[in-house]
Amino acid sequence: VNHAKRDLHSVLIQKLY
Repeated sequence: VNHAKRDLHSVLIQKLY
């Protein structure tokens, strides 16, 4: 159940970049 957290982090990183 650590997929949603990874997805959220990915989106945040992409938005930051």
